[in-house]
Amino acid sequence: MALSDDILTILFSYSAGYKRMRQSLLGIQTSSHSRKTHRIKNQTLYLTLARLKKRGLAAKKDNMWAITAKGKKHLKEKSERFLPCHRQPGAPQRRERNMIVAFDIPEQYHWKRDWLRIELSLLGFSPIQKSVWLGPAPLPKDFIKNLNSMEILEYIKFFEARERDIV
Repeated sequence: MALSDDILTILFSYSAGYKRMRQSLLGIQTSSHSRKTHRIKNQTLYLTLARLKKRGLAAKKDNMWAITAKGKKHLKEKSERFLPCHRQPGAPQRRERNMIVAFDIPEQYHWKRDWLRIELSLLGFSPIQKSVWLGPAPLPKDFIKNLNSMEILEYIKFFEARERDIV
């Protein structure tokens, strides 16, 4: 994800907005428990904010930066484009639960892991553990293709279970 997308996400997701963004992106610690995950220069941050303002995606109000409606729309469209949804509206819920999906996706892809959990729940799966889910089979072909295109298929295992196998 680009720095501009990170900034928009932070401005959209946190009530602390600008303060949270500076802490996150500049690596400013507020407590002994926080971790430094990103480290960018002040100049890079300000230049990126100026570009977002020029594109109408962010605005400065009362000396604080905030995401605009256009910025929220841009962020939503971008996330939908890269994170497809497999909800099938109007499709009847299948009751036979004979597929186990287990995954161990690395921390660097935590957003893909979160997306996978949401998609599994939309497909009628329920968690047994955080990374082990039980639900109906077969999985939609588009779902498998998206796992492959997101380069996380290698971290996922699929098991078929019969009712008598499930304790």
